[in-house]
Amino acid sequence: MGASWAPPGWFWTNDSRLIWRERFAWLPCRSSESNQRIWLKKHWYGYRWIDGPAGEDPIKSERWLTEEEYVWYQLTSE
Repeated sequence: MGASWAPPGWFWTNDSRLIWRERFAWLPCRSSESNQRIWLKKHWYGYRWIDGPAGEDPIKSERWLTEEEYVWYQLTSE
């Protein structure tokens, strides 16, 4: 049985920040907040990886927001 070293807290981070990217919706998608259809216009796509203990697959959390919803999200988030 081998041993590997990792810095303390490396697996169990509580980083809840989303990584946001501005994109153009060539294909239709639904907003995560209002369930509006987003198509042929700019929108914001946010994602983050949630890592579990060693041996489990990571989970990708995704969100789609319209321009107005993204501005509201930025104003109300910490």
